[in-house]
Amino acid sequence: MTQSLPTSKSVAIYCRCSTSSQDPETQLLELRKVAERNNWTICDEYIDRAISGIKGREERPEYDRLCKDITRRRFDLVAVFDASRISRSVKDLCIFIEEIKSKSVDLYLHTQGVDTSTPHGMALLQMIGIFSSLERELIKDRIQAGITRAQERGVKFGGPTNVGTGTKEAVKAVRDQSWSIRRTAKELGIGVGTLYKLQAQA
Repeated sequence: MTQSLPTSKSVAIYCRCSTSSQDPETQLLELRKVAERNNWTICDEYIDRAISGIKGREERPEYDRLCKDITRRRFDLVAVFDASRISRSVKDLCIFIEEIKSKSVDLYLHTQGVDTSTPHGMALLQMIGIFSSLERELIKDRIQAGITRAQERGVKFGGPTNVGTGTKEAVKAVRDQSWSIRRTAKELGIGVGTLYKLQAQA
């Protein structure tokens, strides 16, 4: 009796290089080999060149196209050479993972050995979620520490006339957390225009 081959999955390959001197071909070749070994059908390849992983979706055209195709569910699985190719932020990586999970699309991370279509891969994915939660708590602690230092200096949050050194310290505590200007201003209790001025001075 002839044994039937497993059903082929349709896969999207995503690659990203941070600088123009880097070549995505190494990532592509390895992921193509993985697809061949696993009988995956490559549906499309998405390649962002000379774009940092800290850039948002709107600044990464191929990543944006990938996300749109995930919404359309053009494929069963997204294959990436390394988790850092998706994002340098654990928080953003988890947002991406939640998005593909909501569309029933799996994720393969070659370097980390994660394949969410397997029980082992799902367990590793849950660990990533735990670290993301920890990161959010650490961010909250840093923000609160900045606000506390400002209050100890006599700064009263809520108006641009109360801006002082302590407020600037609080801004420094949150400006690298990839928050929007509006959310940061709300957390610190200052106006958006004031926050822009403080960031320029920081």
